[in-house]
Amino acid sequence: MPSSGTLRKSGLVNTAGFASDPGFSFDDVRLPVRAGGSIGGLCSTATAGLVVTPPGEPTRRYLLVSSHIVGTAGDRRMLYSPGYKDRRNRVRAVIGEVERLASLDGNGPFLLDCAAVRVCQPGSVSLLHPLVGRLKGHYRVVQPGWKLVKCSRTSGPGEGVVVQTNWSGFVRYPDRQRLFRRVIVIHNPRGAIALDGDSGAVWVSEDGVAAAMAFSGSEDGHYSFAAPMETVLAALGMRVAIPAE
Repeated sequence: MPSSGTLRKSGLVNTAGFASDPGFSFDDVRLPVRAGGSIGGLCSTATAGLVVTPPGEPTRRYLLVSSHIVGTAGDRRMLYSPGYKDRRNRVRAVIGEVERLASLDGNGPFLLDCAAVRVCQPGSVSLLHPLVGRLKGHYRVVQPGWKLVKCSRTSGPGEGVVVQTNWSGFVRYPDRQRLFRRVIVIHNPRGAIALDGDSGAVWVSEDGVAAAMAFSGSEDGHYSFAAPMETVLAALGMRVAIPAE
């Protein structure tokens, strides 16, 4: 298990509770939802990813989230803002319905933990990233040594360096362990970048190109485990939504 600043080529990481955290509460519903904002299902809390669209259909908008917070294949669940743990007096806004999902059923190995939520009202989500502003697309390949940034629900804004691009190991979920392959590992030795509630955060370059989508982290929070954005988008049949100039 990666811990205390040490990373093995393969091992065991923990997502138990990764989609819930009692850290703080929101005073009200905050719209539009931005990348890094609090979202969740009826009883889950996690991080909003990027807004994406099907190729050739720029007016249809979807929000990237982790599939482990919205259920298994065959479920059709609603997504709300803020997430369950951040709702004051149970106030919430409907963001949309899960329409496309990378299943976590079966024996694996797995490459992805992601889903696309069809947004009910386009104005309820923002195309601008809170750290880098206008997005430009995504990387097809990510290289070790790259510096990336993210914004997430619990650990907030942060940065890290890619230390591995083909990590394999077991990830512990509440129901069982799952073997993942081709995982991108991002490290920050100075501060936590992967805490409970950060699932779904998207790592981007400082000039606005999406690189990877986080779904787990090491026990100490200094390592973020993410799926390549190229793989995420290809599986869901999506592209990054790019705002107009």
